[in-house]
Amino acid sequence: MFFKIIYLFMIFSININFLYLAPSMAATIKQGQEIKKIYQPEQITSELDPVLYMCISNDSKKIVYSSGTEGNTDLWIKYLDPSKITPPEKLTDHPLDEISPVFSPDNRFIAYTGTSYDVKGDIFLLDLENKNQKPLRLTGKETEDGSPCFSRQGNILYFHQKGKDDYHHRLVSIDLNDKAYKVKLLNINRDSAFPAVSPDGLKIAFVSYQDDPAGDIFVMDLNTEKIVRLTCEPYMDFMPAWSYDGKYLYFSSIRTDTDKNKIIDTRDNSSIYRIEADKINQASNPFAFPLTSSSYPALSPCLSKSRLFFLSEKSGKTNCMALPVQGEIGVCRSASDQVNLSRSIAEKIPYDPYLTILAWYRVLENFNNDPNAGAVAGYEISRIYQDMGDMENALHGFNIVTDMYGSVQPYAGFSLIHQTVINTNYQINNTLSPDNKQKILAQSLGQIKQLSEIKAGNIDKTNQIKAAAMIMYAKLLHEQGRDSGSINKALKTLEDIIKIKPLDQKLAAEAMLLKADILNQAGFGHQVLPAYMQVIKTYPKGGKWTDKAVEQIINLSLNQGLSSRENEIYNEKIKALRKIAGENKDQYPVLAMGALNRIGDIYYKNNEWAMAKNAYQQVIESFSSARIQKAKAVFSLAEILYKQEQFRQALDLYESDINESSMGQGAYDDNLYRLARKAYIKNLLVQGNFFIR
Repeated sequence: MFFKIIYLFMIFSININFLYLAPSMAATIKQGQEIKKIYQPEQITSELDPVLYMCISNDSKKIVYSSGTEGNTDLWIKYLDPSKITPPEKLTDHPLDEISPVFSPDNRFIAYTGTSYDVKGDIFLLDLENKNQKPLRLTGKETEDGSPCFSRQGNILYFHQKGKDDYHHRLVSIDLNDKAYKVKLLNINRDSAFPAVSPDGLKIAFVSYQDDPAGDIFVMDLNTEKIVRLTCEPYMDFMPAWSYDGKYLYFSSIRTDTDKNKIIDTRDNSSIYRIEADKINQASNPFAFPLTSSSYPALSPCLSKSRLFFLSEKSGKTNCMALPVQGEIGVCRSASDQVNLSRSIAEKIPYDPYLTILAWYRVLENFNNDPNAGAVAGYEISRIYQDMGDMENALHGFNIVTDMYGSVQPYAGFSLIHQTVINTNYQINNTLSPDNKQKILAQSLGQIKQLSEIKAGNIDKTNQIKAAAMIMYAKLLHEQGRDSGSINKALKTLEDIIKIKPLDQKLAAEAMLLKADILNQAGFGHQVLPAYMQVIKTYPKGGKWTDKAVEQIINLSLNQGLSSRENEIYNEKIKALRKIAGENKDQYPVLAMGALNRIGDIYYKNNEWAMAKNAYQQVIESFSSARIQKAKAVFSLAEILYKQEQFRQALDLYESDINESSMGQGAYDDNLYRLARKAYIKNLLVQGNFFIR
């Protein structure tokens, strides 16, 4: 019996350790004496039906939410304190909808929108101290009513309303002390919906669709009735909410083309943004900073003293999640620490562009008065958007650098170059006349040549700007010139770049790779493989451009001399890849690792998991350089172990090899790691229950 108790205690201890290893913290990165955190959203509700609306009580102890299927949702309430292990309590049970619940400031009442009396929606008031009492209906069938919110004192209820003759919603209020419950129209000369009253009771934020069908955020001073427009970009901005102390206004917004269909619409992921309240009256269209990654949807923010609550389907069904009020990325004590944190996140494996963008935005939000930090953050954000093909957001970021940090080199120079290229491509692609296209190209090439002559204060920065300008010059010639003369001129330009001394390795490698790509696309045959090999020979330790060269060499090698029969192609590919791995393992290990990883990928695709594992293990055990290639092998092997339900081995791999390949940053935010951890705990508990029986 004693042995059984000890065994159960061990299981419980392991369970607790795994559960609390990273409940809301995705990863930690040590910088000097500080530990900087990357936070993971913590799931608050666990409903099988979607949670559509929610609100946190003023004392931060309870959450009320609306959950159910469309057309049949009910209100539920539960404690937020994890020590109170009680199931959610159902507050309503009607066959239609109860939505948009909100607590009164004293937490006694819940106002909500219900359709039990009128399918268009009415405002109801539920007394939590008299739950058996029928909710009080405040509006009637003459209007469509929704999205209630309380004044600071709790005596006024604001909501939006639309009458049968109205084209748009308008904001109205009801004085709850007046038992006649007369509706009063707010003096807002525009459509208005989704109100949110500031904690001091002096301002009301709302959404208007009058000037922008996608929706913009406005704020009105309730005393002076002065209205300020906060957002005016061509994005969807909705669901405003004030921070607990009133220092920030949070809202949901869709600003990134996450589904890559070249259109920003409701099919893309929304994120949570915030604007500093002090900036509301100081500037029109103040800058809004994102707090959640665009890799998953986040909407409907609600704030307590220390946490940001929101809705997301990150875990499957839409449920309530929570983060610290500053979002997923922690705030550092200095600009240099914040920049270093962002660079560390940018180097995480696997690379997460959306989290990296978020990290750089944290630099801009907290240290924009530091010119060097602001310039590098704006530039890095723009380059990531550019790599993702999002030229609108990229151009916006480059404009920030040139407008706010125009004297900070080389980033201001880089940004001017990329602005020119983006605008040139846009003009050429929207011009029909071939003659006009050539005129635009010639003019832009002249501008880039001028930019290449910027003097940046020292030889290193001057050469960086010159090289960056010449790379873009060559790209434009190749992509828009499209004739042999332009191609030869582009190749000559890239050869000149490689000769520049001193020159940043990344720019030199980028120029080499672009030269190889142009040779490949132009059909220069025998010159192509040596050009890609030159990148690897010059920069054998790996990196973005070296790894791209590896991929191209492997692709070219596999496409040469293959037979037409499928099974023969399979065997010939494996044979060709093993030859590449064997010939390069000593002199160019990054190429050998890439070949072995491709072997593993081919075996994995054909469900030969044992052979795939062997290939990936060769990369992990036989090589110590090129961490990106090694990390690819580690993640691929971990995925196979997970699918084979070897959860402990997958976890061991994460905690040793993945930490090593990630330069100590950890990979605890990876979804596969979390799945393996949960599965391992579940298996332990099953074993424990079986042992007790």
